[in-house]
Amino acid sequence: MREIGIAGLSKLIMVVAVVVFAGCIPVGEIVSPGNDDEVEAGTIVQFTGEASDSSGSPIVEWQWDFGDGETTTTPSGTALHVYDEPGVYTASLIVMNGEGKLSVCNPGTACEVTLVANELPCTSSAGTDCRGRITIDGMKVRYWRNYPLGTANDAIRRAVIVQHGNSRNADDYFGDIVDAAATEGASMSTLILAPNFITTDDAPAGDELVWTSSGWKKGNLSDDAYDISSFDVMDDIFDRLATPGRFPNLEKITLVGHSAGGQYVNRFAGGSEAEDAPDMSGLEIRYIIANPSSYMYLSDERALPGFLDDFETPDAGDCSEYNEYKYGLEDRNTYMSQVTSSEIRSMYTARDVVILLGLNDNDPNASGLDTGCEAMYQGDHRLERGIIFYNHLCDYHDCSNQLIHFVPGVGHDHTDMFTSNVGLADIFF
Repeated sequence: MREIGIAGLSKLIMVVAVVVFAGCIPVGEIVSPGNDDEVEAGTIVQFTGEASDSSGSPIVEWQWDFGDGETTTTPSGTALHVYDEPGVYTASLIVMNGEGKLSVCNPGTACEVTLVANELPCTSSAGTDCRGRITIDGMKVRYWRNYPLGTANDAIRRAVIVQHGNSRNADDYFGDIVDAAATEGASMSTLILAPNFITTDDAPAGDELVWTSSGWKKGNLSDDAYDISSFDVMDDIFDRLATPGRFPNLEKITLVGHSAGGQYVNRFAGGSEAEDAPDMSGLEIRYIIANPSSYMYLSDERALPGFLDDFETPDAGDCSEYNEYKYGLEDRNTYMSQVTSSEIRSMYTARDVVILLGLNDNDPNASGLDTGCEAMYQGDHRLERGIIFYNHLCDYHDCSNQLIHFVPGVGHDHTDMFTSNVGLADIFF
């Protein structure tokens, strides 16, 4: 599915149906490609169908069912329709040739398509009303959003991309930022996006990318034949945000992640060149790393036991992999190997990065805490690890663009972190 432009239509979706006729009046299964398109309730949608008859008989009638109780018949392969109410609609197409024979849908053809008509801004994290899908190299990635990413919107001044944690509950994280934007009085001017990196446990459709539960958070390639890094997905989102004319008044982008999502943001900030693209010029971009279990160190020193700001290169012994990626820059994955270690250091230290830590996230026995030897070289718990990493940046690299902020009374809780006074100020800087 792709968008097309015709003067006078505020939102256009092409629905392509390639149909082959049998030798008699055919019957066949209608094949649905899934939730591929989004529209806005109240706007005009153009449907376009393509059909051919192997016998050469002309197509004389196009029968459209828009899925909301409305139908129409046209003499050509285009139809216009308006969905008056938000909802999920399944539109279908049947064509008839000059001999009165009706279409049959062969497997793989799109005689049916599901469309989501949004009420904007979409603010409910319940159900799937606010969920869409991004197309990356022909494959799909789920995401939650208050406004469609592909629709031009001159009201948007800020984009907040929020990255879920290990539970892959992007809907909950989306709800956090919806609430935060409302608190800040910024709901109408903020584009909120929550990518959802799924695994085989999440009932993926055949056209959806999947990653391993440990792979997505460090930018590994998808766990399928398509080999698309989870960082490639974020690069694509950045590129779409900067598409000329799409969000012409966009000023700021915040990428914020908590826990495993914080790990994702930490590595992406050092390995991605998306911020440096020409179309990103003039945009203020901030990366917020909240309560991760571990960090990507830019060199091989680690804190001495019992110290927060005294470092040396350890004699690792049985933990010889302590400085390998994702904990350091050695033996990096495919995406992170596209740039050199020196370039990663330069890019990371040049970024506007905030380390956001809950002062109560200090339990060395916390559920989900990485207790592998590589992580234990970074500190005993999440709060300590964040402080040590920041000190290391200041001692060995450059922390002039880095901030470290603390949220009093909050532990390992993404909602409390994002909606705290400190979190709000950092996200809506």
